[in-house]
Amino acid sequence: GTVVEVGITAGSQSVTRLGGGTAAITVPAGTVKSGQTARVYYLNSRGQLILMPGSYDAEDNTVTYSTPHLSKYVVLTQNKQTGSFKDVASTAWCADAVEFASVSGLFQGTSTTTFSPNASMTRAMLVSVLWRMEGKPAGAKSVNFSDVTADAWYADAVNWAAANGIVGGYTAETFGPSKQVTRQQLAAILARFAKYCGYDVSGTADLGKFTDQAQIGSFAKA
Repeated sequence: GTVVEVGITAGSQSVTRLGGGTAAITVPAGTVKSGQTARVYYLNSRGQLILMPGSYDAEDNTVTYSTPHLSKYVVLTQNKQTGSFKDVASTAWCADAVEFASVSGLFQGTSTTTFSPNASMTRAMLVSVLWRMEGKPAGAKSVNFSDVTADAWYADAVNWAAANGIVGGYTAETFGPSKQVTRQQLAAILARFAKYCGYDVSGTADLGKFTDQAQIGSFAKA
């Protein structure tokens, strides 16, 4: 693949973060054969390749991707994965996102041919996505949740997430793997995961604009 380094300099200062905004960047795709596509990956400080959301333009032979930060990126050519899930039409609003999540290994299908785009996300599903994003690291041997058996498909992810303070138990003894994730739970979990990854999570906003802000749990407000 081709390594591309993108940066902005303001005077003598190098700008890497975009203050909450994003930039659309177009780069040459290199040699792309028939039946292939090109994708852009972010090369993080830990040497991991993180797939970036974007699209390949066969006519111009370029890849355009969106990013909230500027750094080193790797352009790779790969075989196309089209029509992987029979329940996600190529014209569906979520088609590109589903392909992104599937190709990057974050989400798996609910079967070999179905994605179940309208199904609810459970706590087990969410910690598994974050665990895969982080490269499937080893976690604690056991966090002693009575509802997480050692041979459960999500056990390693739950142990890792709990051991690193990313997701706590539903109660002191239970994790609630099959319980649906609420929006406030997701916000809290993503904030903890970002902190775990070393991102700056000190930014705050006024929640007063939300008419239901009084319903936000104390655990999730920050």
